[in-house]
Amino acid sequence: MKFTIKLQNFALGLTIFMLLTSIINSSITIVSATPALFLNISPDKQIYDIGDIIKITGNVTLDGSPISDAMVAIQVDSTYDTPYVIRTPQTGPIQNTNWEVNITELYPCDQFGNLKETFILGSTANYKIKWRNYSSDPKFIRIAAYIEYSNKVPCKAYFLHSGTISPQTEEFLIASFEIPGDAPLGTTTIYANIYTQAPKDDGYPYCPEKNTTF
Repeated sequence: MKFTIKLQNFALGLTIFMLLTSIINSSITIVSATPALFLNISPDKQIYDIGDIIKITGNVTLDGSPISDAMVAIQVDSTYDTPYVIRTPQTGPIQNTNWEVNITELYPCDQFGNLKETFILGSTANYKIKWRNYSSDPKFIRIAAYIEYSNKVPCKAYFLHSGTISPQTEEFLIASFEIPGDAPLGTTTIYANIYTQAPKDDGYPYCPEKNTTF
């Protein structure tokens, strides 16, 4: 598993939080509850300059054997203690499809929810996200979005919704954000995740990460 981010010139220090969630026999196991489940990570170097690419490589093992279907919740905070990157990379394809809570739709749109795939610099971009609770119990969720420019530099990372969703219920919202006038041209990617809590608060993902582009 590899995960790459790029520092912007204001990011003088970053704090990285990671929580391992492994899908084993269609059940969720958290690393803190299973001593034999390990997340091993290492950066490509010890010292970085502003603007450097930070490459973090890791692997997940269970009793010493690699796990190929694990999800790793990652939250990187800036020196201002605000999210810089929020992602859930996988060590391999996830076979399980029976998620208690899952993202059912994610796409760029206008303010009314109609598909829109092009936005101009200095304007407001929108995207629609829909999620469903498939279980028979209410679930507390935190939805995170991470927006990344075409050059892999973070644009925005934040938690756009927190609350409890009722059993067998579907909800949605249309979120918006400002595109700076000097933003890089090209394809921008929106990554969305649903967690039990923020990764830095020991939250784990309910389902695999979803993404869309514009």
